[in-house]
Amino acid sequence: MRKKYKTISIPEPLYKQLEELVKETGFRTATEYILFVVRRSLAEIEKEKEKLMTVLSKKDSQKKIKEIKTRLKRLGYLA
Repeated sequence: MRKKYKTISIPEPLYKQLEELVKETGFRTATEYILFVVRRSLAEIEKEKEKLMTVLSKKDSQKKIKEIKTRLKRLGYLA
């Protein structure tokens, strides 16, 4: 089955920076590099979410709640 794709727009100056960066890597295109970075970032976020769920499943203390809020802020889930 063929994969479906969506188009994401980024500012042209950023794309030009990506093109220059790609020249220094083993990636063939900016799109290939972006997919790699997004997949890696999503995996890291999922790992952090799993850690948070582990902490939440234990008896919550004020210290743990503060740590959770700090992590969520770093991940961009809280302002």
